[in-house]
Amino acid sequence: MSSEELTHLVTRAEALMQLERWQEASFMLGQALAIAPDEPAVLATLARVLHVLDEVQEAMRLAKQLVHVAPENTEGHAIIAELALQSGDLEQAQRSADAWLQLTPDSYAAQETACRITSRRGHRRQALRRADDIRRHFAHKADAHLLHAYMAQRMMRIRLLRESAERALELEPQNSEAILLTGRAWAYKTKTELKAVELLANGCALYPDNEEMREELDSAIKFYVGSATVLAFVALIFPPSLFYIIWDITLGRQLRIRKLTPGVKALVRKRMREKNALAFREMGIGFGLITLIVTGFQLHRGDYTFDTSSIVINSVALLGLCAGLWGYRLAHKRANF
Repeated sequence: MSSEELTHLVTRAEALMQLERWQEASFMLGQALAIAPDEPAVLATLARVLHVLDEVQEAMRLAKQLVHVAPENTEGHAIIAELALQSGDLEQAQRSADAWLQLTPDSYAAQETACRITSRRGHRRQALRRADDIRRHFAHKADAHLLHAYMAQRMMRIRLLRESAERALELEPQNSEAILLTGRAWAYKTKTELKAVELLANGCALYPDNEEMREELDSAIKFYVGSATVLAFVALIFPPSLFYIIWDITLGRQLRIRKLTPGVKALVRKRMREKNALAFREMGIGFGLITLIVTGFQLHRGDYTFDTSSIVINSVALLGLCAGLWGYRLAHKRANF
């Protein structure tokens, strides 16, 4: 085969990669590699494709071959560093990242990978300092600020997390990671809890299939209006609180979300309804079990009496059981569980 045929195979493989038809791209690149076994571009591209196909060992073999035939080619070191980091071989990842940085010290990808390796090795303070240098050097890149935000989050440095996440959000307002991290940072602070709910609700509208975004919205709602599950647990421990809890969940929370915009309010109300339904269901099961156990024990001992305390206890338990059945109905019919 001629060099024109080699170019044709690589071009077709690249077109297939654009369509995410990785298996067919791998076949084309395999044919190209048979023509030119030591061609750096073919080795690098095939290694990347095999990485996507989760054929890690073969991808690593090709990357090492690339480093051997073209030690100045950064792709080989980059692929080895990424594969080694993924597999947990941090020593190999560090060596390859160092070689990568030596060849391209101003590469954002090289610096980011080296930072992540440092963090994975347990040097969190050093990783945070490194991420801070990266975000200053690449101030125009949202990813650089997100990297710093992630490192700050691992150190529980909430102020730094908020600053970097907000800057990333300014640069890319629809970046899902920026929305997620900014919402998380805002939820930690009392004065910005409402903003967190608004932002994450809008993020859920933009990315309806993002499960992590939905979980973060639930957490922000919990921070803002309180946890329905915790209230249900309190009701089990201290039954007289049940009356206040029912008022809080049915009316009090609606008052607390009145400042939200209409679209966000509808989504938040739906998420709250789902969580409230589950909480009531758990509470009802708890009250029902307690009632059965206590009553069964008294009947077994033969000392069950219809005195005032027994009537009060069973009435509260019955009320809790009714609330649980209501929650069961909500969970299955209104919240579509």
